Amino acid sequence: MLSKLDLVSALEKELIKRFGSCQLTNDSIIIKTEQMDINIPISKAYEDYKGSGDHTKLVKSFVETITEMQDKYKFEIDYNEVFPFVKHSSFMKDNNIPFVRERLFLDLDLLYVSNLSNSFRFILKGDSFDLHILKERAFNNLNLALNKITRIDESFDIYSLNIQTDLAATFLFSKNIQKQIRKFVGKNFIFAVPSSSTLLIAKDLPDYKRILKDVIELDPDPNKISSSVYRWTSSGRIEYATNPVRSIK
Repeated sequence: MLSKLDLVSALEKELIKRFGSCQLTNDSIIIKTEQMDINIPISKAYEDYKGSGDHTKLVKSFVETITEMQDKYKFEIDYNEVFPFVKHSSFMKDNNIPFVRERLFLDLDLLYVSNLSNSFRFILKGDSFDLHILKERAFNNLNLALNKITRIDESFDIYSLNIQTDLAATFLFSKNIQKQIRKFVGKNFIFAVPSSSTLLIAKDLPDYKRILKDVIELDPDPNKISSSVYRWTSSGRIEYATNPVRSIK
Protein backbone atom coordinates (compact mmCIF):
# COMPACT_ATOMS: atom_id res chain seq x y z
CA MET A 1 0.00 0.00 0.00
CA LEU A 2 1.26 3.47 -0.86
CA SER A 3 2.04 6.05 1.79
CA LYS A 4 0.09 9.30 1.69
CA LEU A 5 3.12 11.05 0.15
CA ASP A 6 3.52 8.39 -2.52
CA LEU A 7 -0.20 8.50 -3.30
CA VAL A 8 -0.11 12.27 -3.74
CA SER A 9 2.91 11.92 -6.04
CA ALA A 10 1.12 9.26 -8.12
CA LEU A 11 -2.07 11.34 -8.31
CA GLU A 12 -0.13 14.45 -9.28
CA LYS A 13 1.64 12.60 -12.10
CA GLU A 14 -1.55 11.15 -13.54
CA LEU A 15 -3.60 14.33 -13.21
CA ILE A 16 -0.90 16.40 -14.93
CA LYS A 17 -0.84 13.83 -17.72
CA ARG A 18 -4.62 14.12 -18.12
CA PHE A 19 -5.30 17.82 -17.45
CA GLY A 20 -1.96 19.48 -18.15
CA SER A 21 -1.20 20.77 -14.68
CA CYS A 22 -2.19 20.64 -11.02
CA GLN A 23 -1.16 22.49 -7.91
CA LEU A 24 -0.28 21.01 -4.51
CA THR A 25 -0.98 22.68 -1.17
CA ASN A 26 -0.52 21.27 2.32
CA ASP A 27 -3.94 19.63 2.32
CA SER A 28 -5.24 19.71 -1.28
CA ILE A 29 -4.59 18.91 -4.92
CA ILE A 30 -5.97 21.70 -7.13
CA ILE A 31 -6.73 21.15 -10.81
CA LYS A 32 -7.22 24.38 -12.76
CA THR A 33 -9.42 23.96 -15.82
CA GLU A 34 -10.76 26.56 -18.23
CA GLN A 35 -14.16 26.39 -16.53
CA MET A 36 -13.21 26.17 -12.83
CA ASP A 37 -10.70 25.22 -10.16
CA ILE A 38 -11.32 21.77 -8.64
CA ASN A 39 -10.07 21.03 -5.14
CA ILE A 40 -9.31 17.44 -4.05
CA PRO A 41 -8.72 17.11 -0.27
CA ILE A 42 -5.66 14.91 0.23
CA SER A 43 -6.94 13.35 3.44
CA LYS A 44 -10.21 12.34 1.78
CA ALA A 45 -8.35 10.94 -1.24
CA TYR A 46 -6.13 8.87 1.03
CA GLU A 47 -9.11 7.49 2.96
CA ASP A 48 -10.76 6.48 -0.33
CA TYR A 49 -7.52 4.85 -1.44
CA LYS A 50 -7.18 2.83 1.79
CA GLY A 51 -10.71 1.55 1.26
CA SER A 52 -9.92 0.11 -2.16
CA GLY A 53 -6.14 -0.27 -2.09
CA ASP A 54 -5.99 0.55 -5.80
CA HIS A 55 -4.75 4.04 -6.68
CA THR A 56 -5.41 3.53 -10.42
CA LYS A 57 -9.15 3.17 -9.70
CA LEU A 58 -8.96 6.30 -7.58
CA VAL A 59 -7.30 8.26 -10.40
CA LYS A 60 -9.88 6.98 -12.89
CA SER A 61 -12.66 8.07 -10.56
CA PHE A 62 -11.20 11.57 -10.18
CA VAL A 63 -10.69 11.94 -13.95
CA GLU A 64 -14.28 10.88 -14.68
CA THR A 65 -15.67 13.26 -12.05
CA ILE A 66 -13.58 16.22 -13.25
CA THR A 67 -14.47 15.56 -16.90
CA GLU A 68 -18.18 15.41 -16.02
CA MET A 69 -17.89 18.73 -14.17
CA GLN A 70 -16.10 20.31 -17.12
CA ASP A 71 -18.81 19.17 -19.51
CA LYS A 72 -21.55 20.36 -17.17
CA TYR A 73 -20.17 23.87 -16.93
CA LYS A 74 -19.12 24.34 -20.53
CA PHE A 75 -20.73 27.41 -22.05
CA GLU A 76 -23.10 26.38 -24.82
CA ILE A 77 -22.69 28.61 -27.88
CA ASP A 78 -25.75 30.00 -29.65
CA TYR A 79 -24.42 30.42 -33.20
CA ASN A 80 -27.18 32.94 -33.97
CA GLU A 81 -25.65 35.32 -31.41
CA VAL A 82 -21.91 35.12 -32.09
CA PHE A 83 -19.80 37.88 -33.63
CA PRO A 84 -16.14 38.59 -34.37
CA PHE A 85 -14.64 41.20 -32.06
CA VAL A 86 -11.54 43.33 -32.68
CA LYS A 87 -9.12 43.96 -29.80
CA HIS A 88 -5.50 45.04 -29.47
CA SER A 89 -3.03 42.15 -29.57
CA SER A 90 -1.95 42.98 -26.01
CA PHE A 91 -5.49 42.69 -24.68
CA MET A 92 -5.49 40.49 -21.53
CA LYS A 93 -2.34 38.69 -22.67
CA ASP A 94 -0.85 38.84 -19.17
CA ASN A 95 -3.91 37.16 -17.65
CA ASN A 96 -3.54 33.90 -19.61
CA ILE A 97 -7.27 33.72 -20.29
CA PRO A 98 -7.83 31.11 -23.05
CA PHE A 99 -9.76 33.30 -25.47
CA VAL A 100 -10.45 32.00 -28.94
CA ARG A 101 -8.26 34.52 -30.76
CA GLU A 102 -6.11 34.96 -33.85
CA ARG A 103 -3.94 37.70 -35.30
CA LEU A 104 -5.99 40.01 -37.51
CA PHE A 105 -3.29 42.36 -38.80
CA LEU A 106 -0.35 44.34 -37.43
CA ASP A 107 -1.10 44.90 -33.71
CA LEU A 108 -4.76 43.86 -33.70
CA ASP A 109 -6.32 40.49 -32.87
CA LEU A 110 -9.68 38.97 -33.69
CA LEU A 111 -11.63 37.41 -30.84
CA TYR A 112 -15.18 36.09 -30.76
CA VAL A 113 -18.07 37.04 -28.51
CA SER A 114 -21.53 35.78 -27.69
CA ASN A 115 -24.27 38.39 -27.46
CA LEU A 116 -26.03 37.99 -24.10
CA SER A 117 -28.55 40.82 -24.69
CA ASN A 118 -27.07 43.26 -22.17
CA SER A 119 -23.44 42.33 -22.62
CA PHE A 120 -20.92 40.38 -24.65
CA ARG A 121 -19.15 37.29 -23.36
CA PHE A 122 -15.80 36.38 -24.89
CA ILE A 123 -15.74 32.83 -26.20
CA LEU A 124 -13.15 30.60 -24.54
CA LYS A 125 -11.33 27.58 -25.87
CA GLY A 126 -13.05 25.39 -23.26
CA ASP A 127 -16.56 26.33 -24.40
CA SER A 128 -18.68 23.93 -26.41
CA PHE A 129 -18.42 24.86 -30.11
CA ASP A 130 -17.12 23.90 -33.53
CA LEU A 131 -14.38 26.37 -34.52
CA HIS A 132 -15.17 26.31 -38.25
CA ILE A 133 -18.89 26.87 -37.64
CA LEU A 134 -18.12 29.57 -35.05
CA LYS A 135 -16.03 31.62 -37.48
CA GLU A 136 -18.44 31.18 -40.38
CA ARG A 137 -21.54 32.07 -38.39
CA ALA A 138 -19.87 34.99 -36.61
CA PHE A 139 -19.08 36.73 -39.90
CA ASN A 140 -22.47 35.79 -41.36
CA ASN A 141 -24.14 37.44 -38.37
CA LEU A 142 -21.97 40.53 -38.79
CA ASN A 143 -22.88 40.77 -42.47
CA LEU A 144 -26.57 40.53 -41.61
CA ALA A 145 -26.37 43.36 -39.04
CA LEU A 146 -27.62 46.64 -40.49
CA ASN A 147 -25.59 49.83 -40.32
CA LYS A 148 -24.23 52.54 -42.58
CA ILE A 149 -21.43 55.09 -42.65
CA THR A 150 -22.15 58.82 -42.46
CA ARG A 151 -19.95 61.91 -42.49
CA ILE A 152 -19.01 63.16 -39.03
CA ASP A 153 -19.06 66.66 -40.55
CA GLU A 154 -20.29 67.78 -43.96
CA SER A 155 -17.03 69.67 -44.50
CA PHE A 156 -14.86 66.56 -44.40
CA ASP A 157 -14.65 63.17 -46.10
CA ILE A 158 -14.44 61.48 -42.71
CA TYR A 159 -17.03 58.87 -41.82
CA SER A 160 -18.27 56.96 -38.83
CA LEU A 161 -21.13 54.53 -38.26
CA ASN A 162 -24.66 55.87 -38.19
CA ILE A 163 -25.75 53.46 -35.45
CA GLN A 164 -23.48 53.30 -32.42
CA THR A 165 -22.66 49.79 -31.26
CA ASP A 166 -20.00 47.97 -29.27
CA LEU A 167 -19.28 46.08 -32.49
CA ALA A 168 -18.33 49.31 -34.29
CA ALA A 169 -14.66 48.45 -34.78
CA THR A 170 -15.58 45.03 -36.14
CA PHE A 171 -18.02 46.50 -38.67
CA LEU A 172 -14.98 47.44 -40.73
CA PHE A 173 -15.08 43.83 -41.97
CA SER A 174 -18.80 43.79 -42.76
CA LYS A 175 -19.39 43.24 -46.49
CA ASN A 176 -22.08 45.93 -46.45
CA ILE A 177 -19.81 48.50 -44.79
CA GLN A 178 -16.92 47.61 -47.10
CA LYS A 179 -19.21 48.24 -50.08
CA GLN A 180 -20.18 51.65 -48.70
CA ILE A 181 -16.54 52.54 -48.03
CA ARG A 182 -15.59 51.78 -51.63
CA LYS A 183 -18.53 53.87 -52.86
CA PHE A 184 -18.01 56.98 -50.71
CA VAL A 185 -14.30 56.91 -49.85
CA GLY A 186 -12.59 54.63 -52.37
CA LYS A 187 -10.48 51.48 -52.31
CA ASN A 188 -7.56 53.26 -50.62
CA PHE A 189 -8.45 54.83 -47.29
CA ILE A 190 -7.27 55.39 -43.74
CA PHE A 191 -9.12 54.26 -40.64
CA ALA A 192 -8.94 54.13 -36.87
CA VAL A 193 -10.50 51.90 -34.22
CA PRO A 194 -9.80 53.78 -30.97
CA SER A 195 -12.38 51.76 -29.04
CA SER A 196 -14.98 49.05 -29.42
CA SER A 197 -17.72 51.58 -30.14
CA THR A 198 -15.82 53.81 -32.57
CA LEU A 199 -14.86 53.29 -36.20
CA LEU A 200 -13.42 56.19 -38.20
CA ILE A 201 -12.85 56.06 -41.97
CA ALA A 202 -11.41 58.81 -44.18
CA LYS A 203 -9.78 59.60 -47.47
CA ASP A 204 -6.02 59.12 -47.31
CA LEU A 205 -5.01 62.77 -46.91
CA PRO A 206 -2.46 64.29 -44.47
CA ASP A 207 -5.03 66.66 -42.91
CA TYR A 208 -7.40 63.78 -42.26
CA LYS A 209 -4.67 61.78 -40.51
CA ARG A 210 -4.24 64.68 -38.10
CA ILE A 211 -7.99 64.96 -37.54
CA LEU A 212 -8.29 61.23 -36.87
CA LYS A 213 -5.49 61.48 -34.31
CA ASP A 214 -7.37 64.31 -32.56
CA VAL A 215 -10.64 62.36 -32.55
CA ILE A 216 -8.85 59.30 -31.17
CA GLU A 217 -7.60 61.35 -28.23
CA LEU A 218 -11.13 62.60 -27.51
CA ASP A 219 -12.88 59.22 -27.75
CA PRO A 220 -14.68 58.74 -24.41
CA ASP A 221 -15.18 54.95 -24.60
CA PRO A 222 -13.03 53.28 -21.88
CA ASN A 223 -12.90 50.03 -23.89
CA LYS A 224 -9.81 51.11 -25.82
CA ILE A 225 -8.42 49.24 -28.81
CA SER A 226 -5.76 51.27 -30.62
CA SER A 227 -4.44 54.82 -30.84
CA SER A 228 -2.92 54.19 -34.27
CA VAL A 229 -4.16 55.26 -37.69
CA TYR A 230 -4.10 52.53 -40.34
CA ARG A 231 -4.15 52.51 -44.13
CA TRP A 232 -6.18 50.06 -46.23
CA THR A 233 -4.56 50.03 -49.65
CA SER A 234 -6.32 49.42 -52.96
CA SER A 235 -4.65 45.99 -53.08
CA GLY A 236 -6.26 45.06 -49.75
CA ARG A 237 -3.07 45.34 -47.71
CA ILE A 238 -3.30 47.00 -44.29
CA GLU A 239 -0.40 49.08 -42.97
CA TYR A 240 0.26 51.86 -40.49
CA ALA A 241 -0.62 55.29 -41.85
CA THR A 242 1.23 56.96 -38.98
CA ASN A 243 3.81 55.75 -36.49
CA PRO A 244 2.25 52.87 -34.53
CA VAL A 245 1.12 53.62 -31.00
CA ARG A 246 1.02 50.90 -28.38
CA SER A 247 -2.57 50.74 -27.24
CA ILE A 248 -3.90 50.62 -23.72
CA LYS A 249 -5.29 47.18 -22.88
